Amino acid sequence: MRLVSGVLLACLSGITGIGSQSAAPPGLRPLAPIPIQETDTLFLSRPLQMVLGPRGHAYVTEGREARVLDIGPNGRIERVFGRKGRGPGEFESPGTMAMSGDSLLAVYDHSTKRVTFIDVPRWTLKRVSPLFTRWPPVIKFADGDLLVTTWDFETRTSIARAVEGTGTLDERQGVIPTLGAQTQMLITGFWNSAFAPIGDEIFAMYEVSTSLYRWKRGAREAREVALPAVRRRGIPPGLFESLLRDPSKATPALILDRSAPVAIAPVSNDIVAIVTMDVKVDADTWSGIHYVTLYDRRRDRICVDLAVPAARVKVALAKDPLPVVALRGDTLALLEQAENAAGDPVQLLRRYRIEPSRCEWSAIAR
Repeated sequence: MRLVSGVLLACLSGITGIGSQSAAPPGLRPLAPIPIQETDTLFLSRPLQMVLGPRGHAYVTEGREARVLDIGPNGRIERVFGRKGRGPGEFESPGTMAMSGDSLLAVYDHSTKRVTFIDVPRWTLKRVSPLFTRWPPVIKFADGDLLVTTWDFETRTSIARAVEGTGTLDERQGVIPTLGAQTQMLITGFWNSAFAPIGDEIFAMYEVSTSLYRWKRGAREAREVALPAVRRRGIPPGLFESLLRDPSKATPALILDRSAPVAIAPVSNDIVAIVTMDVKVDADTWSGIHYVTLYDRRRDRICVDLAVPAARVKVALAKDPLPVVALRGDTLALLEQAENAAGDPVQLLRRYRIEPSRCEWSAIAR
């Protein structure tokens, strides 16, 4: 056992950035990082989305290879689902995913406009259903229903239920932030959002707003909760106004240097975790710093902008993806590219335990 631990420690110490985990802020406790064990045929070339499964597993959509990978708790890629194609169990561009319990994984493919349902224990195709949306959606399960983000300006709603088998949308709910509702063209370019069903409520955050929105499931009115930007940069003042005045002057830095919602999930019955990412463009590279904000929905208080260590990887602008993040219970995971001692790239899964008791809480300003 000591020999195995020593070998593992030696491997981890040869990866750039491992030591920076000690700088985790109060509220985030670093766990042992996990290097992904890649082979000539099992590898991550363009990870797009990740969800955390049971018993330490992580499921990742791999863009270039058009498949879903099951990464075990020791970093070994244990199972592969799918391949390039348009048939059952095949993908063109697998992206967003959602878990229902521990047994069902839904994977949305924007190119084919359909959702593939995977039986997780058996790792087999369960069924396929169309899903017709204009924008790549976020998908989440709620009591057996599949909810998706979708913008409807007539009803001013942003989430709907996907009708399995037909691909249509009904039971529209939620809101569109005021700026997006007033200027619909902003949604065309800034449509990213994140949401989560928690109890009898929905919590959502949108790219065109720095606020968190919460509403009773099925409702079309929401309470807006202001999320202050303490450490992250937030959305630069005047960004959207500048773009509206003269869209021709838009540069990658102007468009991309901002905060965007990445994930929302319950840590407990009372605590909601919101992950945002500040993007910075520098010439032909971009980097992203992730921040976690905790919201106590019972006591109406907030723990703001916990910076996730080592989420500062520079990659080729618009060619390579930034690190991907997933939440499950009190675990936050971040998959990013690091370097080993020889300077070779290696995919690394960093994990953190979210500890609300160690946070610096403050009351929500009304």
